Amino acid sequence: MLEDDIISATFYSIGAMLKRIRIMKGYSLQNISEKTGILPSELEDFEEGDDFNISVVKFLKWARALDCMFIFEDMGSSNKDFDIILN
Repeated sequence: MLEDDIISATFYSIGAMLKRIRIMKGYSLQNISEKTGILPSELEDFEEGDDFNISVVKFLKWARALDCMFIFEDMGSSNKDFDIILN
């Protein structure tokens, strides 16, 4: 159960960060949808933490549309972390 909580918290953080980057760069959900082919509702659900069911391919398209890259690092069984690089 603790592992599920850690994974959920990590995805929630990633979704919130994607939203902040999108807003910071002046993109709407519709702009990102047009660049990626991902439905705006799907993007919004992930950003808000309502649904974490997103494929790796969609996630990479999303990061590319925002001109950023995520680096994930496994620091042991109970400590997951990620960094983001903005271009």
